[in-house]
Amino acid sequence: MPLILSDLHLGLSTLQIGQLQPLIEAADELWLNGDTFEMRHPRYRTDGERLLAELEARCLRRKIPLLRLSGNHDHDAALPMHRMLLDGRVLVTHGHAFLPCIAPWSVWAKEAQQRYDNALNALPANQRGSMQAAFQAAAAASEAAWSDTRRERKLHASAMLLRPMAVLQVLKTWAAWPAFTEAFVQAHQPQARVVISGHSHKRGVYLRNGRAQMNTGSFNAPSRPAAVWVRDNEVCWIPLSLRGNRYDLPPESSWRRVSV
Repeated sequence: MPLILSDLHLGLSTLQIGQLQPLIEAADELWLNGDTFEMRHPRYRTDGERLLAELEARCLRRKIPLLRLSGNHDHDAALPMHRMLLDGRVLVTHGHAFLPCIAPWSVWAKEAQQRYDNALNALPANQRGSMQAAFQAAAAASEAAWSDTRRERKLHASAMLLRPMAVLQVLKTWAAWPAFTEAFVQAHQPQARVVISGHSHKRGVYLRNGRAQMNTGSFNAPSRPAAVWVRDNEVCWIPLSLRGNRYDLPPESSWRRVSV
């Protein structure tokens, strides 16, 4: 069963692949739940591709499967946007489809919302309420970020400090994230008992209506990452910290467990 990470943002973040080696060695398979590298941004793409190739090579040497899911920074029609585990009781998806404007704090949020609405309205009326329709619309909305990268040349969190309203939008999104997640899952996968996402860059575990929401945060500072390990009929949320330049698994006493 997989060990799940998200939001590595390779090429943008300071993450080096060697820092993940303890997690690669612990895993039977590794899933990367979106925003693995900066695929669309010309400033960061080359470094991101190089680091992703190194990660793939390390997994190959360990002979463990590596699955990438699509996010808004690395949307690829060839990649899945979700996976179900344990007979549909666990939903894994990046999380950008929870928000029609994708990133409310961004300078392109209004354009993303318009693209989302247009993509949804282009579908037959009887299909617009499906999860696949939401994913298609989110993919179209994500393109707003890359239509003109000059609008947001720097993606580092420090650049956001120059836009106080953006910081406010981040805080509002964090506060509402459990509600956004619950609304999406209730509409599309109500049988899921655990939802694993990233995107918001705020790691944590939330309980809503008997459902556990596990967010894996981000490796892009100042955010903090987490891992989720699905083992047998148990889902474990694991906070990660850089110790001695490695992300070792912490003592199991710090893990949050949910039986499914």
